[in-house]
Amino acid sequence: MSSTGAFLASKVVALELIKQGEGGRIINISSVAGKVFPGNAAAYAAANAGIQSLAASMSKELGRYGITCNTVCPGLIDTQRVDDIRQANN
Repeated sequence: MSSTGAFLASKVVALELIKQGEGGRIINISSVAGKVFPGNAAAYAAANAGIQSLAASMSKELGRYGITCNTVCPGLIDTQRVDDIRQANN
């Protein structure tokens, strides 16, 4: 999901959770790239950092409603795409 998609989906869920009045959880999936900023992956890293920032900001805004927001950031999986990153960082 793109950072725009994460924002729009989180917004819809947040409004519904507020309406229900029972708290809840919003969990998005990002990537460790949003924390370590690898070379040759600027757009990917920026989008994932945006998702992480979204959760941090939303958690402050929604905490008063008993809603927590988190982001899961899986690590690197050795695929062909990783070869591009390795070349850029050498």
